Amino acid sequence: MKYYKVKETGAHAYHTIVDEKCDLSFFYNNKIDFKNSIEISYFINDENHHKSIHVKSLALEKELKTRHVFMVHIIEKDFEIRFSGSELWVFSFSKDKAKKIYISLKLN
Repeated sequence: MKYYKVKETGAHAYHTIVDEKCDLSFFYNNKIDFKNSIEISYFINDENHHKSIHVKSLALEKELKTRHVFMVHIIEKDFEIRFSGSELWVFSFSKDKAKKIYISLKLN
């Protein structure tokens, strides 16, 4: 885990690299309440064509288990989570909130 302060926005960010073949269960095996829709992108064939959709938090686990997801973007009122490829970012204007969300994902 690396901490950054985003110079352009003043947001606090925590960043890590996760295994590209991980099951992404850290998105649904946590105590984080996602209220807004979640954007996911996934491959639809072996030629790496892809599609993006928005899902509710209740459908996230099913989508992550049944699709070849390579991007997850969650924007909430006071934090944001971006996962793309193998990079994971957690942003918030509150350093404590960003750290709390990052830790809640239980990546280690």
